Amino acid sequence: MILLRQAITRMLNGTNSFDACHAVAGVLKTTNGAIDTAIATDDPSGMKNLAQKYGALNNDKPCSIGQ
Repeated sequence: MILLRQAITRMLNGTNSFDACHAVAGVLKTTNGAIDTAIATDDPSGMKNLAQKYGALNNDKPCSIGQ
């Protein structure tokens, strides 16, 4: 749940970037990959790490996506 919330926030922040479409697509691809890996390996640590990374970026550099 945390990863999805952070990913959505990251995508919304991405709408402020110069290339929002590609930036948002990258976040979706990375998030989907983390979820797929967690399901395949039965290990949610990758999702937790990505959520923490997105959280830090959302708080420190909210408009940096796609740059």
